[in-house]
Amino acid sequence: MRCNKCGAELLPNDTFCGSCGAKVVAHSDNDTASKPFIVTYEDEETPYSDSFKQPNNKNAFSPGGKTSSDANQLSQTAKSGKSKTSGLVVVLVIAWAAGDGTPMNIPGYDGTDNVPFWLKLTDMFLYSIYILLFVTIVAIIASGIKKKIS
Repeated sequence: MRCNKCGAELLPNDTFCGSCGAKVVAHSDNDTASKPFIVTYEDEETPYSDSFKQPNNKNAFSPGGKTSSDANQLSQTAKSGKSKTSGLVVVLVIAWAAGDGTPMNIPGYDGTDNVPFWLKLTDMFLYSIYILLFVTIVAIIASGIKKKIS
């Protein structure tokens, strides 16, 4: 018998799934030879079969443990993550280009940090913070306007 919430193997006397903690209420129908063992959960109305080989059941697990809707959701999440990453890269490139690498004239300072690379890197971090703060404020204002319109 398997848990339909997480797919973990359940022992016959288990009342909770040892993997996900779902409370299991197990029962069998009168004709146990022809029907599979049924596992139901107290918070759900639909009983699920222990055998996951029901082709028309939307709740049946696929061989990889994921349904096709899960795969679509993962695909869209990956696309969203790629667009966010590329957006951050664009912000960093713009901030790097806006940075100034001219060494500063600091009387009495003989350190090694007053070089163009570190100066541009510091400017990049500051400008990227400014850009992201601006984008955040615009998003907050836009969401407020959208909420009032709808």
